[in-house]
Formats: sequence, structure tokens, C-alpha cells
Amino acid sequence: MPNNVIAEVRETLISFQDGYIVRDLSRLDEFMDLFEQGSETELIGIGASVRGGNEWFQGAEQIRPVIASDWEYWGDVPINIDEAKISALGDVAWLSTNGELVQTGTFDQALVFYLQQMKELLENEDVKNRVLFHLFRLYCVQWEEIFVNQLYKFHHNVAG
Repeated sequence: MPNNVIAEVRETLISFQDGYIVRDLSRLDEFMDLFEQGSETELIGIGASVRGGNEWFQGAEQIRPVIASDWEYWGDVPINIDEAKISALGDVAWLSTNGELVQTGTFDQALVFYLQQMKELLENEDVKNRVLFHLFRLYCVQWEEIFVNQLYKFHHNVAG
């Protein structure tokens, strides 16, 4: 059973990738059939930090316009399907893989929109505080990675 589920998930990834390659808005309804209908399906964008907040979409009604916008304005989004790690237990599956955003001319047209969205996010005090906290955490992790580890190596090399 899990091998069938894994094969089905891989086929769905291929269909998802095909949709993002072709980006035919007249076939968007057909593409939306890839998603489970109902409010349980979530699309979490890179700017999301709170369920139901910015870039956290629930249900096909919220997801559909995001995909339409992606197809109209984003660049190409190749997904590494061949090396996707897909696991399954019964008829439930989960996966991890990587991909990239390759900027195209259509992405350049949307740049003003994205910059305005970032400006609005940073003007929101709640979001700004979370962003600053996240940047502080990143700084602490980088500080530990760079300085503490290097200090340990230096101390270890000197102490012998």
C-alpha cells in the first residue's frame, strides 16, 4: 500500500510541476483538483508567520487566487521531483524536496508589488517585531556558528 501511495504522490508532484511550467490560466480549475477540497488544505507562503495571517492561506477559495497570481507574475519554479523524499503510512503521505524560483520577465513586472507588500509588512508593528526577533535569532545562531565554534577550534588547537 505505501508504494502505491508514494507513486501517487510522485504523480501529483509531476502534475503540480506541469501546471507551474505551462501556467495556463484557462486550466486553473483543472489544476485546483490536485488539492483536497475543504478548509483543511493550507498553502503557506515564504512570508507566513501566523496561521490565517499574511501568506497563510486555508482552503481552495484562498489558494486559487494565489496560484493564479503565481502563474501570472512569478518566474519559473522547478521542483526537484526525482530526489523528493516521500514517506507514507497507510494512505497518508508527506514529502520533502527542494526547488528554486528562476526569475523571468514576468517576475520583474511584479517587483513593485512585492516591494510594496514588504513595505506594508514592515510598517505593521506586530509583524515588524516578529521580523526583528527572527533577525536577532538568526544573528545569535550565526554568532554562535562563527565565533563560538571558531573560539573552540582556536582553544582546542592552542591547548593541543
